Amino acid sequence: MEGKDLKTIILMGEEATKFVRSLVRPGDQVRIEFDVEKKDRYGRLLGYVYLSDGRMINEEIVKAGYASILTHPPM
Repeated sequence: MEGKDLKTIILMGEEATKFVRSLVRPGDQVRIEFDVEKKDRYGRLLGYVYLSDGRMINEEIVKAGYASILTHPPM
């Protein structure tokens, strides 16, 4: 997101939200596998989300270009 203006960041977030909503519908069953630490330093949940067909939503978001991989070792 570095170098992007606020309007662009908001539009990108809206597009990412639409993409995720195309993968998961209300009532769909998902499986969440938590990481070693359940929350990051900002209080956000850390986990891997799997669709009922076995696809990992996290991976689908990255492959579609809506996110990039960022790793942090556990504290």
